[in-house]
Amino acid sequence: MKSIYVVFTASVNPHAQASITAGNLSREDEYIEAISANVRLGRLSGVNATYILAENSEAAAMRLRSACGQLGVRFMQCAVTPEGFFKGKGHSEALMLNEVIERLPDEPSSMVLLKVTGRLQVQNMDRLICAARNTSSDSLVNLYSRAKYADTRVMVISGSFWKLVMPLVETIDDSKHRYLEHIVPLAISTATKAGLKCDYLLPPPQIRGRSASTGQIYETSPAGYALEYLKILAKKFIYRQRKL
Repeated sequence: MKSIYVVFTASVNPHAQASITAGNLSREDEYIEAISANVRLGRLSGVNATYILAENSEAAAMRLRSACGQLGVRFMQCAVTPEGFFKGKGHSEALMLNEVIERLPDEPSSMVLLKVTGRLQVQNMDRLICAARNTSSDSLVNLYSRAKYADTRVMVISGSFWKLVMPLVETIDDSKHRYLEHIVPLAISTATKAGLKCDYLLPPPQIRGRSASTGQIYETSPAGYALEYLKILAKKFIYRQRKL
């Protein structure tokens, strides 16, 4: 039986060598609010999942640590990566996920991770955790732009799948507009050829929050979400037909 982990990724002070400012305190508040909501909703699923908050800056984040303790979430301090200054947050996030996988007690093939960007509230978290538990696939990731761009904000991955992502991580470079979102589809292609099962994530995540990169507000109307659901359902059908 596979172990289910819900991993929230965080970087309270994304510029690790800078002092914490009032802006970072607001950022910490956003993490606390989102993770509190996600954990409470996730537990409604009834799935025996382990919740982890992975953080990769040098911020003390004492209030976030305290909130995690109260919620029963494991706070995992991950290594600060100097390359993140130059290659961008996707590079740092990929290394952080890999560190989480390496520090867990299970074999990569025996673990399933539901990865969630920590500042986002996922309003159907309980259903996504059930999807993670019930899947036989090594990745559940929604792809866009003719399957060349992955939504990495919320995705289900096995440890085995992430090991196929890692050889591509050093090619991430924000300055060249090559992001984590671009290499995950390449890893899916490699994984499929290697015999791993990959699929789209249904139901798609119902996200509320703010982008750390652009400041864009995420909030989808019921009609907009229904349309997104149908689009992913159609992509999933086409993807399966091509594999037959």
